[in-house]
Amino acid sequence: MEKETIIKLNKSFEESAYEQDGVEYWLARELQELLGYSDWRNFLNAVDKAKKSYKTTGEAVLDHFVDVTKIFDNADFGYAQITVNRPLKDEKGKMVTDSKGTPKPDPKLKDTENIPLKEDIQDFFEREVMPFAPDAWWDKKETKIGYEINFAKYFYKHQTPRSLSEIAKDIFSIEQETDGLLKEIIES
Repeated sequence: MEKETIIKLNKSFEESAYEQDGVEYWLARELQELLGYSDWRNFLNAVDKAKKSYKTTGEAVLDHFVDVTKIFDNADFGYAQITVNRPLKDEKGKMVTDSKGTPKPDPKLKDTENIPLKEDIQDFFEREVMPFAPDAWWDKKETKIGYEINFAKYFYKHQTPRSLSEIAKDIFSIEQETDGLLKEIIES
């Protein structure tokens, strides 16, 4: 690569850097453009290669490449909320109907179900509700659509806790450091 190109790229990188709490970082979408990648997937392949190369240095890859580049479909977070109705019954246990013969819903037995948008509502209803309430029904007109992002489900990455011996060692070293301080406080 020509020296002039390297200087130009270096300047572009420095100008697009961000800083937070003394840590310099770049946004992947901006780096993609700076490096001349028009397709995100191709850029991700280059990032993966860089991570593999960095692993060979013995450094912690996550110290330099933070993985927060997840792209989700909106339907992954969405749900249809249906109202499950059960029939109102009189004192004799007979179903109460309106003038058209349609069963009236019992407000005390009304319930709701949140069904993932990627799932068919009727299939869910037949599988999850009907075996327990064969007289139940739901009305499509009462269906509400909602969205909820469960951050733990989609973004949490488990980190193995430190070993008990490491923690104990830290506690003992802190105790030794503060031993003299406690005596000074008590004797003062």
